[in-house]
Amino acid sequence: MVVEFTIWVCLWMTASISKATAQSVAKPNCQDSCGNISIPYPFGIGENCYHDNWYEIFCNTSSSPPRPFLRRFSLEVEQINFEVNQTLTVRIPMQLREAWSGTGYDVMQGNSPNLTGSPFLFSSKDNVFLVGGCTGSALLLDSRNQILAGCATICPQQGSSMPSSENCYGVLCCQTIIPSSLVFYRTNFTTSSNSYENNSNIPNSAALIESNSVSKFIQNPTEQNFKPYPTVFQWTIMDLRTDSPGYENSTCETDERGGHNCRCKALFFKGNPYLPHGCQVVQDCEDCIQGCVVLGIDSYRCPIVDPTCQTSRAPSLGVGFIIAAVHILLILFGFCIYKMMKKRRENRIKAKFFKQNGGLLLKRQMSSNGGVVDKTRVFTSEELEKATDHYNKDRILGQGGQEVPLLVYEFIPNGTLFQHIHDPIEEFPLTWKKRLQISTDVAAALAYLHSASSIPIYHRDVKSSNILLDSRFRAKVSDFGTSRSITIDQTHLTA
Repeated sequence: MVVEFTIWVCLWMTASISKATAQSVAKPNCQDSCGNISIPYPFGIGENCYHDNWYEIFCNTSSSPPRPFLRRFSLEVEQINFEVNQTLTVRIPMQLREAWSGTGYDVMQGNSPNLTGSPFLFSSKDNVFLVGGCTGSALLLDSRNQILAGCATICPQQGSSMPSSENCYGVLCCQTIIPSSLVFYRTNFTTSSNSYENNSNIPNSAALIESNSVSKFIQNPTEQNFKPYPTVFQWTIMDLRTDSPGYENSTCETDERGGHNCRCKALFFKGNPYLPHGCQVVQDCEDCIQGCVVLGIDSYRCPIVDPTCQTSRAPSLGVGFIIAAVHILLILFGFCIYKMMKKRRENRIKAKFFKQNGGLLLKRQMSSNGGVVDKTRVFTSEELEKATDHYNKDRILGQGGQEVPLLVYEFIPNGTLFQHIHDPIEEFPLTWKKRLQISTDVAAALAYLHSASSIPIYHRDVKSSNILLDSRFRAKVSDFGTSRSITIDQTHLTA
């Protein structure tokens, strides 16, 4: 056992690892940054460098350093993240501002970018709804003016100090969480009395802001220059062919929108998982022929060589292939044995049920009558499987107390008596004449079972749900799962 374990360890350690060369996170032959901002694929600068138009980045080189913008929304990009989570940080101006004009207040109400139909959402995890000023309360509304969130602010008392906390709790600013899957919002204020007359120098604003930027806002909440603040989008990529060659080192999951969230498979693989061959072995592990050890964040080394593995590479791989082949054969042999045992068990169960449900008597009658039993049609298991679409669960109308099928009924179009009693149909009323006919049919069927059949049978579960009605509303008794046959001289029956 120890020898086998050592061989497997050596085989694992001598597994080949594809070497990496320094690779850009952008599409080949495409610009991978704008100023100080990295631009990874599916985003891109220039034609054929982005996945589709939603991800196009425009690099404004007239400023120093150059500044990237998401072209479809004309929003400045601050950061694109795809390694830990798929987020895009952009800068959006405050969406609402109120100013005191001496005789009243002016409201300038704006809307957010509309992300409907795009691969972007406002991140409920990374953003908060932040309100500045002391207007009373501010509301976050959707496109139908339904309230999604809101919070209230108050003005500081004269002589009191400004808030120093990293969170806004109501003095000059407040914050609250936002709902998930948000693609559009607008803001609106409800103003408290005398808030402007006493505080005409305090402006008012509201927007979605990155949680980590709240402290920057608090440093000067009364700032007249409403500069844009960071807002985080979640993004996904909708039609990535991850089953195509080159994505062997990437692992992708499907999110609730049907898009892909991809990562490099192992910790010592780095790169862009959205590009073919984008995930490669890190530089520190390129020369390792016996695996790679992860020491910490961006820290790796080749493993210390086990002396028991100090043989040439070719013989080790040869022994490893032989051992692997033997194990595969043993697995296949065990699987075949399992299938054979399972088949034998199924056959024993079938034989037991066949005998238990009168199969031997049926077989003798069919042999003596040329394969025909009275006028009863006998179906093969293949015919039943085809008729039931391989015993599809969606075809099940009801289920009795037995797992064992006893009878096959013809199609009954008018359902059960239970349905007509409790949920009558106006087009086919259950008249007294029909009710009397149904009662007569049921009584005749039970009389036949009790007296006229060669072996008397007690149904033991006669109820409206077991009475089927054909196209002429003639009754048929069904579900013999709990029925019992008795001898002619027997007068009592117990459970």
